[in-house]
Amino acid sequence: MIQRKQTLYLLIASLFAFVYLLTNPAISEITGNMKGSDKVETLEVGYRTTQFFNSTEDLQILNGSNNYLIFTLSIIGVFGFACIFLFGKRKLQLRFASYLLMFDLLLFFMIYYQTNLGAKVFENSEIQWKIAAFMPFILPILHFLALRGIVHDIKLLKSVDRLR
Repeated sequence: MIQRKQTLYLLIASLFAFVYLLTNPAISEITGNMKGSDKVETLEVGYRTTQFFNSTEDLQILNGSNNYLIFTLSIIGVFGFACIFLFGKRKLQLRFASYLLMFDLLLFFMIYYQTNLGAKVFENSEIQWKIAAFMPFILPILHFLALRGIVHDIKLLKSVDRLR
């Protein structure tokens, strides 16, 4: 099981998803003036939480958890890890890997949505993307490589069945 390349790709991608969930790196930092105020506020959007900094007011508009990102990353991590153990049912493993690619695209949309939601709070906002916003680009690459390995295994098994 572990000697298959796609197993390693799926394992690494699942570990990346779980690390993003546990460490909560900053995706973006948004600075700007609150509507009706001259004071510059800073909003940091992470994978798990969104927090205001330099704030004197009680701003509960966006302070809290990013449930959509948490859910999407959890699905990517759990499905990727479950996909490793489906090596006996390659068609189902292929379907799970395809779903993982779709969830990767959903994750990109959620990152963009969460950052734009934070930018709408400010009048003049400036979005500064952090390196953690670009780290999820590793996930679809790893999932695509795993998908390619699964397809290669299916073709190999079909060719062996023809020889028998």
